[in-house]
Amino acid sequence: MFQSRSTILVDQCKAAMAGDFRHPASVMNMLGIDYEYAQDDPRVDVRVFHGCTNVPRGLPSYVRAIG
Repeated sequence: MFQSRSTILVDQCKAAMAGDFRHPASVMNMLGIDYEYAQDDPRVDVRVFHGCTNVPRGLPSYVRAIG
């Protein structure tokens, strides 16, 4: 697990194509990822989670760590 805080993107379109229709916060909860706050990216169907900790190394294809 990464211990530093990172930013995680949950792509809702890719999740739906993979058959996962859960709310992005539910996806984060099931992965055991803690976060400080979340916001939508108005340009794309992505939920951005900031200040993430407890990020596992193996993430679904629609969940991406960017920092």
